[in-house]
Amino acid sequence: MATPSFGLAELLDPVSCDAFFRLHWERKPLHLRRSNAAYYSRLLTLSDLEKLIGRPGMRFPAIQLSRSGSYYPASVFTEDRRLGPDTFTGVVNFPRLNAEYRAGATVVLPGLHMTWQPLAELCSRLDDQLNHVAHANAYLTPGNTAGFAPHYDTHEILVLQLSGAKRWRVYAPPIELPHRRQPFDPVGYVLPEEPVLEVELTPGDLLYLPRGYVHTTTTSAASSAHVTIGIDVYTWLDLAGEVMRQALTSPKFRAALPPGFSSRADRHPLAEELSSVLTELTRVASVDSLVEDFLAGVAGRSTPPRGDFHAEVTVVQAHTPLVAPDPHSYRLATMEGQAALEFRGRRYLLPAAALPALQAMQSRRTFTASELPAGLDIESRLALVRTLVEKKFLTIA
Repeated sequence: MATPSFGLAELLDPVSCDAFFRLHWERKPLHLRRSNAAYYSRLLTLSDLEKLIGRPGMRFPAIQLSRSGSYYPASVFTEDRRLGPDTFTGVVNFPRLNAEYRAGATVVLPGLHMTWQPLAELCSRLDDQLNHVAHANAYLTPGNTAGFAPHYDTHEILVLQLSGAKRWRVYAPPIELPHRRQPFDPVGYVLPEEPVLEVELTPGDLLYLPRGYVHTTTTSAASSAHVTIGIDVYTWLDLAGEVMRQALTSPKFRAALPPGFSSRADRHPLAEELSSVLTELTRVASVDSLVEDFLAGVAGRSTPPRGDFHAEVTVVQAHTPLVAPDPHSYRLATMEGQAALEFRGRRYLLPAAALPALQAMQSRRTFTASELPAGLDIESRLALVRTLVEKKFLTIA
């Protein structure tokens, strides 16, 4: 029987997703204490983490070291190794790595969802459930060690404690819901005397922190391992930014401000003209088209699932017969200077030069790459049809 997949409901249990979004999401921290030390064993264990770190050929930046909020240069714990004419850069030197870890450095595996299948599946499910982009980092810190210096994140975080214990002190946000363009700046920041939350995470526990909450950590006498699930959110500011992208299509917005605009004593003409420009903006950028273009971009930026590789492949050549789907089952368009193919609920952006070839597929459903319009050279036509076969848009006859 297949192992049930992990998603948001499993992460938050026994709190419901509805209660979480109503009471905590972007509002306040949540600490879930569990008596099940093996709760996250389907995702990652300390043994898994040790094996990942100790893999032969482990290389930077898939593994990093940090201490007190600063990351070590790769040269501190890696080396370059030659194999024949090739050089493998950033290969871990384990004696150096172990020495730094014993001296108090934290071992970090950033972007672990890209290489560890259970975390890849979790982040993919979170992407589907939230429509914001999830990523996973793993941290292994020796005992009697402070973690990162006080800071806040510009993404939502879910901390999953795997082993050991780590004490978290959480302080009120100096900026409410900071944007990714507002990273934490320690200059001038004074840590409040009292935290809003102080908890010790033990195996199976979860801690949720909205972005902006300052936090700092220390371990107990034993080492601590945890995974942080980061949620990079799309904001209303990001959606509004689509207005500026559409404004590029209008010469009125690309025109220069009037000569001497900054030297004039009378600012009224400039303000008046800006009002006219903003009125024009509402004309060229309809709300519906803004939303559609933004959502299309979001779909293209979600966390890619871990790919499958199949050895049994037939290479499409210039004269390989191909079959296109019924023309009514897909739509062709142009978008931001590219050809857009919408098929089975997905949108694929392709070079504009591919549009004549795609249009030819509508009128001639069975064809070969050599028979497509010559606007693309044969290698480009082969690259196009091979991509469309991979996406299951085209099939080999």
